[in-house]
Amino acid sequence: RLRRFQLSESKMIRLRDIKVINHSFKLAEKYKIPYGYTMVSVLADNGKILSIGNNNYNKTHAKQPQNRGNNLIPTHAEVKCLARYLVKNRTITDKMSLYIVGITKAKISNPCISSMPCSSCMQYITDHNVKRIVYITNEFNKMTVKEIVFK
Repeated sequence: RLRRFQLSESKMIRLRDIKVINHSFKLAEKYKIPYGYTMVSVLADNGKILSIGNNNYNKTHAKQPQNRGNNLIPTHAEVKCLARYLVKNRTITDKMSLYIVGITKAKISNPCISSMPCSSCMQYITDHNVKRIVYITNEFNKMTVKEIVFK
């Protein structure tokens, strides 16, 4: 069951958050998938990048549901990022934030896509005590940085 969370409209977004988001967009371009959306997730502690994960349409991950009906669920960036960090028996602290960005395969002026975690990723994130998520929305071609803070 998901913990209660508070969604805030970029009131606590800091310069270091914008720097990590910008770096995440560069990583998304680097890992760009030619036939779908590219999602990148970054775990950072006060702006210092600790782990990176990107989505993969060809593989699943043992830590997330494998299929929905007859459809295979690909590896999501959030799960891959956190799993890479946790596999080394590391602990997630309250100071760490998870950043998520996404881009479309289309060659348009604003390729950004909304990157709020899905319900299964949100469950995985809360199960591993991540207290803050910073993500992007793109509504009517206007990109906004938002955050979710868990109480």
